[in-house]
Formats: sequence, structure tokens, C-alpha cells
Amino acid sequence: MNPEVSIIMPVFNSEQYTADAIKSVLQQVFTNFEFIIINDASTDKTLQIINHYSSVDNRIKIITNPENLGIVKSLNIGLQSALGNYIARIDSDDLWHKNKLGKQISYFKNNANLFLLGTAKVLIDKFGNPRTSEEKQFFLYDDIKKQIGRGNLFCHSSVVFKREVINDIGYYNEKYKNSEDYEYWLRILSKKRGEILPEPLTYYRIHINMISIRKRKEQFKYVIKAKLNAIIKMGYPISGIFFIVKDLWPLLIPDFLIRIKKYLWNFLIPVKSDKDSQLEV
Repeated sequence: MNPEVSIIMPVFNSEQYTADAIKSVLQQVFTNFEFIIINDASTDKTLQIINHYSSVDNRIKIITNPENLGIVKSLNIGLQSALGNYIARIDSDDLWHKNKLGKQISYFKNNANLFLLGTAKVLIDKFGNPRTSEEKQFFLYDDIKKQIGRGNLFCHSSVVFKREVINDIGYYNEKYKNSEDYEYWLRILSKKRGEILPEPLTYYRIHINMISIRKRKEQFKYVIKAKLNAIIKMGYPISGIFFIVKDLWPLLIPDFLIRIKKYLWNFLIPVKSDKDSQLEV
């Protein structure tokens, strides 16, 4: 019998965080899943860590790329191997609340016309300490459709989508480096219903080695391209041009200033101490 959910996690040289990401998946209350980990030719101890967890949990399926192919190609390799009725995503430096997957699958079962579902997120620092909870304003489809032109409303590690999406929409576009998720959501939402659960069930880690910092300018260029494509080909409102203009100014900020900001964020922003904000995986 095929698993209900296929969880896909590409990983490259993430020995510092991979074990925690894997544990947060294996500890899900919802258990009917396969966990596809694509090792993108890591050169550190990442593969050893993955092999260890694979030896104790047969839900883990390891795919090792013969050479470093990048995250988008690795994602599509994972999708091609997936057997589940639903596809879930997690990055190797992020974490899940233990009830995340179960709540999303239950929501899908009660909303037959839904195809894409994210959750709100909690920002955590490189040590795993919770810093801020996201206040999601746009979690119903009509609101998301209106506001997705502003930027990516979906945290990639929070997303679950139906397998039919692959058949109808296709795979991640490998031309959109480091913004493949945003381009994919735009394509999906142009034809199918998507929502975001307002409950923060995903823990998104901020650190100076994350892709959105290391390849920030390249990412913004492809975000702008994705927005233009959505306006021209997918019927998104022309007013989205205003948000494209707003995307141009971050390209002028030197990378070292962004790195300094994120570095200081890990040390200067106080850890949230109230009970409701404590990290629970």
C-alpha cells in the first residue's frame, strides 16, 4: 500500500541542522508517510546522519545525486519518486510541530476543492530558539490570490499539496533558481485553490548561510521574473507591477549589510519566553 503523504527534503552540506529536521518529521503524530531525502552530493557528515536515521526508520528513502545538482533539480527528482496522494516539503534547516502534518491532512479531507495548503510559521535562530511568531493575514484563497503579487506568502517548509497538482501544473521550473517555490505557487494559484492555516506549525530558521542570504540578489531577480510571468501569462492583475518596482530596491543593498543584520538578529533579538511561544516539535 502506498503512503498517504510523500515528504521531500533536499539536503546539501547541512550537518549542523539535518538531524533536528529529520527528528521533527519522524515525531509527527500522523505516521502514514514516506520521507524522501535527496542528498545533493554532500561533502560533510550529512550522508552519515541520514544513513543513521534510515537504519532505524524504514519510512526514510534516500536518493543520492552523483553530483551537486542544486535544490530545484533535487526537488523534481523527489517529486518523480513520490508515491503519496499528498506532497509535503521541508528544508533541512527547518522544523515541524508534531501535529503539523496531521492537521493539514485533516483540513484537506474536509475541503475537497483545496489543492495547496501552507501554515503560519515561527522564526527561530540558528540555535533553534523561537524569536517571533508570524501573524498571517492572508490565509483564505481570495485574500491570497489578491496578495500573492506582493511576495511569497507561503513558507516552503510549511506546504502540502495534492498529487494532482503535478499532473495538472507540472513540476518546479528549474529556470527559477532560488525562487522556484514562489513561481510554483503562482502557477498553482492561477488555476487551483490554496490556503494557509493561521496556526504557526512550521519553524523557519534564520542564519547567515541560508540561501535567501547567500544568493539574495539572484533570488530577487527570479522573483521579479516570476511576477512578470504571472501578470503576462497567468492573468494576475497589472497592479502587480507596483510590487515589482518595490522588489528592485533590495538589489541595491550590499550583501555584507544583510549578513550583518541576520548575524545580529541571532544574538540581539530576545528569545520569546512566554509559554505559548515555546518551541514544540
